[in-house]
Amino acid sequence: MMGADAFTSRGLAWLLHPMEPADFLDAFWEKGPAHVKRADAAYYRALPGLGDVDGLITTTFYGGPGKTGGRLVRTERDGRLTERPFRTESDGIADIHDIYRRYDDGYTVVLNGIHGRSPAVGALCRELESDFQHPVGANLYLTPRNAQGFRAHVDSHDVVVAQIHGVKEWRVGATASQASPTAASPGTPITSVPDARGYHLTPGDALYIPRGYAHEAVTQSSSSLHLTIGIQVLTWADLFAEALRLATQEDPELRQALPVGHLGGPLDPARLAATVAHFDAVTRASVLEAARVSLGSRLLRRQAATAGHFSSLDAVSDLTVDSVVARGFDGPCRLRATGERVVADYPGNYLSVPLFLAPALEHAVHTRTFTVGSIPGDLSDDAKVDFVGRLVSEGFLSVVGNGKDPHP
Repeated sequence: MMGADAFTSRGLAWLLHPMEPADFLDAFWEKGPAHVKRADAAYYRALPGLGDVDGLITTTFYGGPGKTGGRLVRTERDGRLTERPFRTESDGIADIHDIYRRYDDGYTVVLNGIHGRSPAVGALCRELESDFQHPVGANLYLTPRNAQGFRAHVDSHDVVVAQIHGVKEWRVGATASQASPTAASPGTPITSVPDARGYHLTPGDALYIPRGYAHEAVTQSSSSLHLTIGIQVLTWADLFAEALRLATQEDPELRQALPVGHLGGPLDPARLAATVAHFDAVTRASVLEAARVSLGSRLLRRQAATAGHFSSLDAVSDLTVDSVVARGFDGPCRLRATGERVVADYPGNYLSVPLFLAPALEHAVHTRTFTVGSIPGDLSDDAKVDFVGRLVSEGFLSVVGNGKDPHP
């Protein structure tokens, strides 16, 4: 059985197991809900559990009123939503005893941005970014029994719910008034879930809900803790907007001011036609390709710590050709050629090497675990050790074995 012991595997494969990622993308991605039912209550044991919530609140949620990233929400019997941020003490730390009281009153405890507070959740989200190549984040929700946090609503991002503790009843309906909503164009609020289908989530289950699908969730006889993973998709509109931004940097005509008094009447047809002609650059293949690269660079700039990497830095001086190394980061990676060099972009950093080291760098990019001596290319053993030592120092590789254990 594939449980939390497989947490270090690729994010989407672990999150959807036993459903294959290719089957999910073909049949469900942005098409309809998918329910992964498991008979493994401990499947998510690598993620924060019920016993971790208090500690996360008191050690990672601080910064003053309204700035903690945590909220308390409750849907009243008449459908009204009551919510407020965590109350904080004078030192900026969240008031845990106030949160306890509100939870006892039926409020859901919402821990926003948990991917930046929990190493396990952060690693999972970065691996999902590698799979989707869209930004991914996560929130944690603790709901008391016989309660409802958020009322019926529609999200402008795709979500995967991972049920960690307790049971929760979900109702997911048809798409709302606007298909494929975005944060900039979310559509109109809803008050109910039309054509709802029920999903009974128990610990170890997962539920995918595409953006635009109406949904709500309630607890009954037990409390519930679940992780909501949000995929903030980059759209075709984002691509063309980035292409326009790049074209505007090169074309002063697109940076000219609108005529004084433009609110009082139509634009001059001749001037408008002349300016529109400059927009042709936005649809050129070369500009769109540059826009794609630029959007990807934004994703790769998202800083990510390499868990436990200080021990690898300590081990650099003991590297040999028999040492075993592995990918030292979670998340996407991109190889690109720039003249006489090859560059690998990865979260928060990049590596640049001369062309003769391209086979060695490609091997490090595409091979998850390998020995130093297996690096291809016309390199001496000392050169291979030096090359790997540099990649370890940059956080690209981690040292996982000294070569004596065949199964590090």
